[in-house]
Amino acid sequence: MEVATVVEQNSHPQALDAHPRLKSMLSFCRRFAKSKSAVCGLILVVSVLITAIFAPQLAPSDPYAINLLKRLAPPSGEELLGRDDFGRDILSRIIYGSRVSLLVGIASTLVALTIGVPLGLVAGYYGGRLDNLIMRFLDIMMAFPSILLALTLVAAFGASMVSIILAIGVVSVPKYARITRSSTLSVKSMEYIEAAKMLGASTFRVLFVHILPNCLAPIIVYATMGMASAILTEAGLSFLGMGAQPPTPSWGGMLANGREFLRTAPHIATFPGLAIMLTVLGFNLLGDGLRDVLDPRLKS
Repeated sequence: MEVATVVEQNSHPQALDAHPRLKSMLSFCRRFAKSKSAVCGLILVVSVLITAIFAPQLAPSDPYAINLLKRLAPPSGEELLGRDDFGRDILSRIIYGSRVSLLVGIASTLVALTIGVPLGLVAGYYGGRLDNLIMRFLDIMMAFPSILLALTLVAAFGASMVSIILAIGVVSVPKYARITRSSTLSVKSMEYIEAAKMLGASTFRVLFVHILPNCLAPIIVYATMGMASAILTEAGLSFLGMGAQPPTPSWGGMLANGREFLRTAPHIATFPGLAIMLTVLGFNLLGDGLRDVLDPRLKS
């Protein structure tokens, strides 16, 4: 009996600790399910993710296969979205192009988060001259149009997937740094931060264990929308010939190829444009929904 009592006493605090977490998670799921924009955005994003993952199984033909006999063929029962100027199946190229767009969108966002979040934490936590130095440097970066700065970086390092990801990620750093800095400024003066310092917590622990978790909500929301912006930037670079190089399927590259045939074969540019629109719409709707769900003023 004594052993059972001791076990029950020892497990009780864990149960009390787990119960609020489970309750909070269930509350988040309920609020998320009530947000129509969040659900619609999630459906669109998951659909694109599934398309990219299972592209070999979903694509009806080889996206690189050339068939000049079917050049500029319109949509039909055999080719649902028609063929381009080289006779390649547009549906297959759109399906494989989702891999390029998602790879650039996700990877460039991770690059921006990896650089921008620590910069924002340090600037907001220390303040003073270090804050001014970091923020003024980021202001200089933001003075350039993002697409122009990305074009400059890609031209300097070459048009490859790695350089495109790094260029878009670096261009997005100031936005994530500013969001993190503003959240850090509001969090660092709270009582539990002062208590952690008085208990001897290191600066690294204060920044990444106590401050950063309480700044994640706006960062997550903006990162979701930032992926949409990164996909648009990649499409713009590909449209200008500085993105994924032919014959790699890219939605922006397909738009560039189709602009010459807008009168004779508008389907070449129409369907890649729709793919870009739906993907960007999905990420934006998901970001808007997460913003509403994670807003503490709406949790009640």
